[in-house]
Amino acid sequence: IFHDFFRPGEEQHFTFDVAAAIRTGADFKDYICPDGLSFKADHFEMGDKFGRVLFLKNYASYIKDELIANLSDFSRSLMISIDFLPIPTDEAVRDVQSQILGVEADITRWQQRQNSKNNFTAAIPYELEQARAETKEYLDDLTTRDQRMIFAVVTLLHVADTLDELNADTETLISIGLEKLCTFSTLRYQQEDGLNTVLPYGLRRIRAMRTLTTESAAILMPFRAQEIQDPGGMYYGVNAVS
Repeated sequence: IFHDFFRPGEEQHFTFDVAAAIRTGADFKDYICPDGLSFKADHFEMGDKFGRVLFLKNYASYIKDELIANLSDFSRSLMISIDFLPIPTDEAVRDVQSQILGVEADITRWQQRQNSKNNFTAAIPYELEQARAETKEYLDDLTTRDQRMIFAVVTLLHVADTLDELNADTETLISIGLEKLCTFSTLRYQQEDGLNTVLPYGLRRIRAMRTLTTESAAILMPFRAQEIQDPGGMYYGVNAVS
């Protein structure tokens, strides 16, 4: 996998003989690494290719599960990484309860200011009412609907032959996200950290975590379709989801 990524166009040339490597003192990395890596402010150069790492900056309030599928359908060399960090339920409940206390304190202070002006019938501002409703709904998800709090970060890497093609592809990928009301943004001066995050090393080097519930995080998993396969069965149709 790493050789195919770092040396595009040379996939068929990968050979690694452990015995020969031991005799010559070569490291397996020598067979994988590209000819050169140069990191710029908003992209990187890998041999004669150009690459860029994006991250999911803003989520829509309601996400459909076609987002990852639409990104995967883009006919370029892409790598999408989704990191999940589950939070213990007791810790998550304490965190949300402290947020509720903060919102209630803001509402109390606002009401005291209104009372000091002899305004006893003023309605609570919409922003504070919405914050109170959202935090209580989130607490209800954790306590009664058996949801878990999860920190998530989505990173996306794409590679092109030229810088102009890379910029055009970036605009297309951002527009695909905007169709689902999700905002992708370029990692500025963090392309190396982004590259180490998106590659399947199991590392997370960028701080762009977003709080989700398990129900919301399931939308980011593109492997939720279940197939029914019967040996000797009759071909009936194509699963539109998978």
